[in-house]
Amino acid sequence: MRRWLTTLLTACLLCLTGGETARATGDDSLTDSLLRRADSLPMGMERMEVLRKLVRATQMTAQGIDYARRMFREAEALHHDSLTAYSATLIANHFFAQKERDIDSLTYWTAYALPIAKRCKYWNMYFLLHKTRVQTYLYTEHYEHALQAADEMLREAKVVGNADGQLIAYSCIANSYQSTKRFKETYDVLMQAYRLFDQPLQTANKITLLKQILYYLDVVHRYSEMQPYLEQMERQLHHMLALHPMMARALNDYFMMLECFSVQYYAHSEQRELAEEHIRRAQQYKGSLNFESYYLIYANALSTYYVLCNDYNRALALNDSALARVNRNGSLGSRNIYYLEQRAGILYSKGDYEAALAVYREAKVQIDSLSRLISDAQLEEIHALYRLDDLQMEQRAKERHALLLMLGLLLMMIAMAVLGLLHRSFVQRRLHRSQQELQQAKSVTEKTNDDKHRFLATMSHAIRVPLHSVVGFSQMLATDDTLTEEQRTEYGAIVQHDTEKLLFLVNSILDLSRLEAGMTKWQLTEADLVQVCRDALNSVQLAHPRWQMEACISDTAFMLQADAARLMQVIVSMLAGVVTTPLRDDELVSLQISVAGGFLQGIVEHSPLADPTRQTQESHLRHDVNRLTLQHFGGSYQVDEEQGSIRFSVGVQG
Repeated sequence: MRRWLTTLLTACLLCLTGGETARATGDDSLTDSLLRRADSLPMGMERMEVLRKLVRATQMTAQGIDYARRMFREAEALHHDSLTAYSATLIANHFFAQKERDIDSLTYWTAYALPIAKRCKYWNMYFLLHKTRVQTYLYTEHYEHALQAADEMLREAKVVGNADGQLIAYSCIANSYQSTKRFKETYDVLMQAYRLFDQPLQTANKITLLKQILYYLDVVHRYSEMQPYLEQMERQLHHMLALHPMMARALNDYFMMLECFSVQYYAHSEQRELAEEHIRRAQQYKGSLNFESYYLIYANALSTYYVLCNDYNRALALNDSALARVNRNGSLGSRNIYYLEQRAGILYSKGDYEAALAVYREAKVQIDSLSRLISDAQLEEIHALYRLDDLQMEQRAKERHALLLMLGLLLMMIAMAVLGLLHRSFVQRRLHRSQQELQQAKSVTEKTNDDKHRFLATMSHAIRVPLHSVVGFSQMLATDDTLTEEQRTEYGAIVQHDTEKLLFLVNSILDLSRLEAGMTKWQLTEADLVQVCRDALNSVQLAHPRWQMEACISDTAFMLQADAARLMQVIVSMLAGVVTTPLRDDELVSLQISVAGGFLQGIVEHSPLADPTRQTQESHLRHDVNRLTLQHFGGSYQVDEEQGSIRFSVGVQG
């Protein structure tokens, strides 16, 4: 999956920069000439145009980022929005193009350039920046956030009536679906995007979508449907090359990728002569690749072709080459697993089950599960061995019968045959039972890992958003002398709000982890919990004087050894929600408290914390903290989102 995302993100980068080569192809003399000319000109639009050419000539080099920053500073000084957005985008692209991506810097510069591009209605740049943000979510495996951002992008593109923006948004939605293996939805969205081809669209965006469709058909092995998209992509590539002949080097990778998909199509349609012709063309393009990740597309296509031709040694050699490149780049994650599994598949097709099993076991160390395919291969191998034993025993029995050996020897052979059948049946049952247990354990482990990854991804995003906001606006307040007092007040309020949100998230996570681990330090005192409820109600009324508060609290005291401060926090959260809960001035909240049977029982109706329209990650955390806190003091906690109410109780500790 990382291999697929990295290649798509690389394509996004080429489109965003106008298809210019990702390596420094200009010579030093051109760079020096542009630099001398820029230094000789006064600040103004003429020098900005020279700087723009200089940045294009040196982008993705060590000097290119310095020239992009210089262009950014001068564009800001000239108050030129489109050039400011353009140079900020080039800086973001620099961080994206690195081997170890600086996601924080990429996110910062993307967020900085987006509002500027929107303000000057630089729509193509605006929606391509959105795509970079979505692809960053996918690269960091924040799939729900990626899908949400893509849906938001589609709505914006429809509002402004921008067809390219809609195409890019559909592409991002399809990426999100395919990343989570929702292949039917992926195909439906890709076809929606393809229907936009009747409208005026930028050629680069068309090429990107066609490549995505071909990737999808390759992933789901629907090679017979590739032909019209291959023909369309070839037309678009030649059209772009005719318009911009200087882009021949930049488009080299795309042409090689087109040839690789053509190899897949003709190989699976049993037109091997045509497949071999496209292999020869792909080999010509391979010598001038701009991005090494495209070599993996080449190796994958040719390996597939050679397997179909039963030329397993050449397929294994290409697989070795791909694995070596992946390992050389330090990509021991999903890329390495992908090519290990591909290698095991080649060995399996070759009939070398023992070697295939060894490779699958190597992959198992990284994915913590054994492939069902190799398990089936093992079972088939065992079955084949037993069938061979049966044939040998039958042959020996026939020989004994033909030679009229003693009846005792014949009976012994029959007994051995019966015992062998029983043993085989016993082994088969044990293998079947072991396979079921392994599958159940795998399902439980995968569910646990999915839950853990989902929680970590959600919390990571929930913490990063306010943290980036605090850092970004704090830097602007500290460094930007052009801000007005109204802007400083507004930005200060944003910093304060996001700081409170971040503090709440961190404290809630710490409280939850201590409660789950049983390591919470309680400040126990003899407390009247009825009075604690009254104090909580008074606190909320003071904070929200316009709210209508209804209370029915028992006059009977309820004394308990408890942490009164924490229990008061629980009651206040049920009455007023959490820091991030959106509140209204006309809230109506009802609190009922009764004492009976050694328990204090309560119900909060119309609770902001239980309102289904206000549920956030913060409110879910607060529910968990409340539940575990009350359970520690022998109580219970139940949320009814349909009624918007919470029932709780506190009793004698167990």
